[in-house]
This record gives sequence, structure tokens and C-alpha cells, in this order.
Amino acid sequence: MKASSPSSGQPTSPENPSSTVTSTTYFEYRSMFIGPLPLPEMLEHYERVLPGCAERILAMSERGLALTEEQMRHRQGIEAAVVQGDIKRADLGLKFGTIVMTFIIVVGAIALFKGHSGYGISLIAGSVSVVLGTYIHGTSTRRHQLQRRAEQVPQDAPNLPDDSE
Repeated sequence: MKASSPSSGQPTSPENPSSTVTSTTYFEYRSMFIGPLPLPEMLEHYERVLPGCAERILAMSERGLALTEEQMRHRQGIEAAVVQGDIKRADLGLKFGTIVMTFIIVVGAIALFKGHSGYGISLIAGSVSVVLGTYIHGTSTRRHQLQRRAEQVPQDAPNLPDDSE
């Protein structure tokens, strides 16, 4: 006795002529969309089932889009105000720091001219040390931040086109 194909329902082995193999295949179709509007076919189906429904779905989508754009403009306005505030604070800090350092250096120079060389040299050297220390710390911090950002960017990330063209 010869083995036959599994889907024919015939015996499959000479040892067990009464055994049969049946096969069932299932197909499943799924459709999905992402966005504010359903697919045109679905929109047409909604309209057939409930007349006027397609127009209501479109109106709802337009309202949602307008609200999203308004929220985006509001958030961008808040972010711009925060950035401008940070810039003003940084600028004010630099100006006050410059005024204070200039004052300390002038006082140190006056102390030198009046014969108090220890106080004068200490004030001038301290001021220069603070300025240099701040510069070195800021440079080092920026370098570390850039290195961390470079490590976070995947090496195989696609190059984005340049908008300057």
C-alpha cells in the first residue's frame, strides 16, 4: 500500500491503513488605519449605514485638527517665552558679574597703589582665578554634554537632507 497526500483523506501509512490526516487552513484579514479620518471605503460604508455620518466625521476631524494646531502654537509660545527669559537672565548675570569683577579688580589696584600689596594682589588674583575657573568649568561642561549627545545618536542614523539648498 502506498502513502497518499495528506489532504486526500486516504490512508497515509502502510502500518496503519485506517488513519487519515485532515488539514484546515484559516485566513484572517485585518485592516488598520492611523489618523484622524477612516479610509475612504470605511467612510463610504459609514455613510451608507448612517446617512450624514461621513460629514459629521469630517467636521469632528477638522475641529480636532484646529484644536491641535492651537495647542501647538500655545506650547511654542510658552517655550519661546521661557527661552527668552533664560537668555535675559544669563545676559543679566554676565553684566552683573562683569561689574562685580571690575569693581574688585579696581579695589585691588587701589590697594596696590596705597601700599597694601598683599590685599591688592589677593583681590586681583582671586578675581582672575574666578573668571578662569568659570571659563574652564563651562568649557568642560559643554564638551561633556556634546559627547553625551553624540553617544545618544545612533551611528546608523540616516543623514537628513540639508534645508539650505
